[in-house]
Amino acid sequence: MPFNREERTEKLKEILDADETIGLKPVMGTEMKVYEIPLDYLIFNKENGRIRTQVKTWESLNKRELNQEEYEEDFNLIAKFIWESKEGANKKTTKNLKERNQEVAGEVTADGVVVGGNRRLRCLMEANISSMKCVILPEKAGENVARLLTLEKTLQNTVEGIVDYGPNEKYLECLDMVRAFGGEKKNDGKWLISDECFKKINESNPDRYKSKHKIHGDLKILEMMENYLEETGNPGCYALLNDKEDYFIDLASSYEIYLNNTEGYTEDGWNPTRSDVSTWVRMCHAVIKAGFQGGKNETKQYRKLLKKGTKGDQGRNSFFGHREAFHQLKEDFEKEIFPIFDKIKTLDEVSNMGDVDPIEQCITEEENFKKEVDGKLVGFFNIADRKLQERTDEGFVERQLLNVWSSLKSISFDENLESWPPKTDNFEELKDLANKIRQKSAEVYKELKKIK
Repeated sequence: MPFNREERTEKLKEILDADETIGLKPVMGTEMKVYEIPLDYLIFNKENGRIRTQVKTWESLNKRELNQEEYEEDFNLIAKFIWESKEGANKKTTKNLKERNQEVAGEVTADGVVVGGNRRLRCLMEANISSMKCVILPEKAGENVARLLTLEKTLQNTVEGIVDYGPNEKYLECLDMVRAFGGEKKNDGKWLISDECFKKINESNPDRYKSKHKIHGDLKILEMMENYLEETGNPGCYALLNDKEDYFIDLASSYEIYLNNTEGYTEDGWNPTRSDVSTWVRMCHAVIKAGFQGGKNETKQYRKLLKKGTKGDQGRNSFFGHREAFHQLKEDFEKEIFPIFDKIKTLDEVSNMGDVDPIEQCITEEENFKKEVDGKLVGFFNIADRKLQERTDEGFVERQLLNVWSSLKSISFDENLESWPPKTDNFEELKDLANKIRQKSAEVYKELKKIK
């Protein structure tokens, strides 16, 4: 187990005083000395963006913070998270370390917290190398959290080059930076981000955060993610958001519009209520839980439910923007999807199942839900899609009439054929269906006659 904070601080001071440098490294525009530090005097930065999802999920499940200072198992658990976050890249880095030793120095605080090179530290442990080449920064962990966040973003580096964080980590990191740099959440749920707060976030991540609007956007997406976890009974389990980022990007942008003013995004005369919006959100949550993409040969068909259209298109490409499509889909969900959705076990329920991993069991619950509803969703989305086509496709009526005629004219009344008479016990229902077709045909003919 690594030494405690006091011992680490004292050892790093001894190393600095001895001044036995092994090289130089530019850090934020300044040439800084590189030293050899025994691994026992280094610990991971548990706030590292690469493992933020796993750390926050674990802490939520176990209702305590990970503490490397007191528990060796916590240090080992963080090491496990880092290794599993990019296992393929870590194996490659470990191989290179064994063959060529460490080529790029890391950065550590004055009390031994690695802020640049957590993956490298983990790979050095795997390679059984006893020390790490590092620049020792003057800051101490915990004394200036905002400064450490800035350093971490600036100092991201590895032997092989930067390895990207998971897709959802940036949203958690955004929240951490906003809080650290003085952002304030008002009673109405909106964030107040001062110019100074924005400046510091921009300095930490200039490529992503060029405006306050982008920061607010990421915070809204995270809010949608956390709302989904709460509503589905899995609060704080960020690991369950893997592969779901695209859903929440669409959901966040649509929610604000639908909640405040749908004008231009829905067909004329369709003014959704707050209750309609709540039902729509629940439908979206079910689709996200099922990981539904669309039917055969469909890509991202789910977006017709989650994504708003373009303002002014009157909901032409959105199920929620089309009154009849939405109400049909709502009815289908209430009858066939929600009863199954409501039976999915929550985090508390799976935690009481005994000797099971709660997250793995929650994932199994999702997989079972997907198997049960995927076929239903395909059918329901196709029906809603046809209702959109009825409204927007100029050739829809002609094509449908041709399809119906093609099907009906193929029916033969020749009793020498196997197809006639129909092999069914429900002749009354069949006659009723034929009568409905006749009535609809007469109705269409009557309306066509009105057209000059």
